[in-house]
Amino acid sequence: MHTPAPARPFAALAAGALLLLLLPPLGSRGEAGETVRMARKLWNGQRLAAEESSHTEVETKARGWDTARTGDQVGSEFRSYTQEMTVDADGRPEIRRTYTKAIQSGDQLHSSKVEERPTSLAGKVVYLSMKQGRPEVRAAEGRIAFEDQDGALWPEQLYALRPAAAVESGKPWAADATALGKVFFGGAAATLLGRGAGGARGVLRGYVQVDGRRCAEIQYQLDVGAGATATGTLHFSLEDGTILGFEMSGPIAARVGLGGASAQATGTRSVKYRAHIAEHGVLVGEAQADRAGRGQRGRARDE
Repeated sequence: MHTPAPARPFAALAAGALLLLLLPPLGSRGEAGETVRMARKLWNGQRLAAEESSHTEVETKARGWDTARTGDQVGSEFRSYTQEMTVDADGRPEIRRTYTKAIQSGDQLHSSKVEERPTSLAGKVVYLSMKQGRPEVRAAEGRIAFEDQDGALWPEQLYALRPAAAVESGKPWAADATALGKVFFGGAAATLLGRGAGGARGVLRGYVQVDGRRCAEIQYQLDVGAGATATGTLHFSLEDGTILGFEMSGPIAARVGLGGASAQATGTRSVKYRAHIAEHGVLVGEAQADRAGRGQRGRARDE
């Protein structure tokens, strides 16, 4: 009898996407020499709706103690929600998020039967805030499984990808490979899959209209090891100081060993985020880290 492989262990072991659809060479669609600063803005009462998803396909090979095993797995996650930001008198933001859907699925690759099940975020009202310099996630009722806490924080981690200072259109810069790897590989998997990762690069390619708003379009490249590259695109609304879109895809590979045993995973992963601003709210100012001048690494916990 075939027993579907759970999505979680697989998702924590692999990451990649459509075997590297190479984008055009880094370049610009904006005015040469034009610069822009991408500070996050705080809006008291800002409401938005968002969807985020990931898809991973991986082949695993394990050897040890005179045995050898192989297997193919596929796993996906999808979350949709509405959220509202409130900002207190001291400029500290809190996000109230209501998940309308939160599911994961996983099974053998090429299987006609894919099991779909809700995660612990499904149907919950979740609050995100900062406590003593660390992000905190809590549910209004019930509990959030440990493995789902990273999923709740993932949209906020996107803000760590913005360049620390003003950037010039068409001029590449050294991006934060740790932050980019965490967003692409996801949560705890970033520690394992990021071992072979190298540098990261970003470039402001120009400006596009997204949901009726003028957005800076940033292209990223992340060296994921073995000469392979994952590519991504981020859309940042200049008027709102808010990220409206992000996509990234590429190959992944990981290898671990324990005593006389070893395991290797290779595959592809893609991640996607889309947001729609339903109501502006009242502009309070910039996020504290942006007011103070973000460091080059732009860590998410400072957001």
